[in-house]
Amino acid sequence: MKHFVLMAALLVASAQAQNQMGQSAQSKGPVKVVLKETKTEQTAAGTIRFYEDTNTTGALHTTETVTYPFYPPVRGLHFPYWANCGIYLKAIDPRLAVHSLEHGALWVTYKSSTDARKLAFLQTLVKGNPYRLMSMEPKQKADVVLSAWGVQLVVTNWDEKAIKAFADKYTNGPTTPEPGAPCSGAITP
Repeated sequence: MKHFVLMAALLVASAQAQNQMGQSAQSKGPVKVVLKETKTEQTAAGTIRFYEDTNTTGALHTTETVTYPFYPPVRGLHFPYWANCGIYLKAIDPRLAVHSLEHGALWVTYKSSTDARKLAFLQTLVKGNPYRLMSMEPKQKADVVLSAWGVQLVVTNWDEKAIKAFADKYTNGPTTPEPGAPCSGAITP
């Protein structure tokens, strides 16, 4: 019950803040996010892809169902509250995680079949960093994906140095719309 009351209070506060900042909630009904790939970079761990939001809805909040073009998503409409950064051993609602990305979070996702050694490294990468989030993502195709706002590394070659370099560069990195905004104090999925 406390969790429900907290969520309701966050929704009201968020709606008030959106009105003050000129943001508005989206129309009723499901929303589809459309992203355009703008460039790629090669690393030892795989290809980094950069995306823009073609309908400029990325910073807008909604409580409606959102369909993203791929999972895990890297930007687009999202909940008015965010997922608290940390390690989750389950899938979380991507609308929460996308809001965390907007605040500068790096979202590390994995499949349930991901090797235990890789998971241990990823947990070390995330643990103790207030702007890193880790969860399972059953819809993704690769074993491991690292996402920040508008940028994603799909790991095709296990290279811990390259994975760490991506994480360090894009945690509160150059693509972040709201660097330093909180990644705690909201929802623990």
